[in-house]
Amino acid sequence: MRLLLLPQLSVNLVKLFICAILFVYIEIKLFYTNIMAKKSMIQREEKRKRLVKKYSAKRNEILNQLKEADSLDEIFALNQKIQKLPRNSAPNRVRNRCWKTGRPHGYLRYFGLCRNAFRELAHDCLLPGVTKASW
Repeated sequence: MRLLLLPQLSVNLVKLFICAILFVYIEIKLFYTNIMAKKSMIQREEKRKRLVKKYSAKRNEILNQLKEADSLDEIFALNQKIQKLPRNSAPNRVRNRCWKTGRPHGYLRYFGLCRNAFRELAHDCLLPGVTKASW
């Protein structure tokens, strides 16, 4: 029985070809298994992030003045200033969303993924250090 020895160059090409096929497979799988959130909701979240960034300095300045306020009238005036700012400029209105699907529920902060996307990527061994629990 003869063994056909391939030159090193062709072995590297075969490895490269296999990696390319796997990459395309993963991209197709990720593309077709995504259940995306509505585009309008994702755009709304982006708008909220922009507003938070735009008004953060002004909001912090008013809040610092509010902490140092002495009279009740001054406190009421500063509260009215805060209330005149856009509602969506408050940082607590920004929702954490999955970077892959845009889903707001079941969000895992460490990975930035929702539980469904996390499970898919973990099963495909695309998250380093994540193993399925067994006890």
